[in-house]
Amino acid sequence: MRRFFFNTEQRSGETVILCADESRHISRVLRYKPGRQVELQDGKGTIYLAEIMDTSENVRLRILAERSGAKKGNTGLLVGQGVIKTKKLELVLQKCTELGVDGFYPFLSSRCQGDLIRQYRGKGERWRRIIDEACKQCLRSRPMDLQAIHPFEEIIDLPEIEDNVVKLLFWEHERETNLASLQEPLRPGSPVFLLFGPEGGFCEEEIECAGRAGWQTVGLGQRILRAETAVIAAVSIVQHHLGNM
Repeated sequence: MRRFFFNTEQRSGETVILCADESRHISRVLRYKPGRQVELQDGKGTIYLAEIMDTSENVRLRILAERSGAKKGNTGLLVGQGVIKTKKLELVLQKCTELGVDGFYPFLSSRCQGDLIRQYRGKGERWRRIIDEACKQCLRSRPMDLQAIHPFEEIIDLPEIEDNVVKLLFWEHERETNLASLQEPLRPGSPVFLLFGPEGGFCEEEIECAGRAGWQTVGLGQRILRAETAVIAAVSIVQHHLGNM
């Protein structure tokens, strides 16, 4: 059954009026008619069964039933990504959502290429739409939390990150430690924060600063992976260790 997003402000009692984009998808792309049942989700973990009542303008639906989506487990998986080219970042946002990442933290570091802040300006709405579309595709009930861009010095020492979080920084020059050889293996229930550099990677000074802040460097083998490939590969492996794949 198809699923669509709405904001709580779009609900009045048991009636929901969808935004223009979702309405257009239902009425013009899918050509659904009144009486058709669909699923709705509010981005807060609740899934609704609803019936289309009107498709003349913005689609109006009546909620028939509701249920809680998959509960958020004890495992929190966070990803920090040095800013990369826009298309690559959008791919990473999509795949991290599909792979169950809870929070995404873009950051600026010394080897970020070009004026990416200018390229990123005004993209927040588009990126949240990418996350929402990925949620619908994989039937995820809660969207990934997209944070504002931080400088590297802040990202390695965020005050909201608790002391028990396993903090792993992926570095192409780390040859001794990989995900399989961690001194404290990842286990289901472990909160984990993964940090990835931009296309140019991390400099030595950043590695030293991260180490002092409690980050452990980890490698992904002998191959030098593209920035976006490294994220997808590492997140998949970590989710396997955490029992989520």
